Amino acid sequence: MTTAVELNKALNSLGIKSVMVATGQTGLMQGAKYGASIDALVSQFVVGEIEHAVVQAFENENPDIILVEGQGAASHPAFMSSFGILKGSMPDGVILQHPSDRKFRCDFPDLPMPTLESEIRLIEAISQSKVVAISLNNKNLTETESVEAIKGCERFFKLPTTDVLNYGCQKLVDMLSDRFPQLNVRPSPMSLGSIPQLVTR
Repeated sequence: MTTAVELNKALNSLGIKSVMVATGQTGLMQGAKYGASIDALVSQFVVGEIEHAVVQAFENENPDIILVEGQGAASHPAFMSSFGILKGSMPDGVILQHPSDRKFRCDFPDLPMPTLESEIRLIEAISQSKVVAISLNNKNLTETESVEAIKGCERFFKLPTTDVLNYGCQKLVDMLSDRFPQLNVRPSPMSLGSIPQLVTR
């Protein structure tokens, strides 16, 4: 959620009309106009509710870009929310968020975290979308460790990588500008299919 919120603010401050679709209670309570609290839904309805929220955001706002908030790791054995988000939003790209120093999965202290490489493969297999950037949560790292974590990801994955709370969203904005040139100029009315939608996980 943090990556989605910060990127949404950054894009709007640059004059790019960005709309965030929330997928959890916190995002909705903090003021997201569109979204669904998917962990309160019957799983069969998640895909349709996410699709509905994206279509509503498009039809009501005529945005340049739609950012869809992600949830937990797609490979987490206890949670399936990410599958519904990826299927419901059919994103044009995924920004993968990863906590650099976390050793074990949320709520499962005996299960080690997945590698970024395995998570990227899984996301790209189930969504037919590409991971286009990485956002790291480096909250327990020193400045030197944080910079090294970012550089290491960029070297290995060849993807723009940042920590949005410490270093801002400029790399993500630059990536979006490169991948979606229509964001630089206010587009004429377009079909929903031509509006980039991104899942920030």
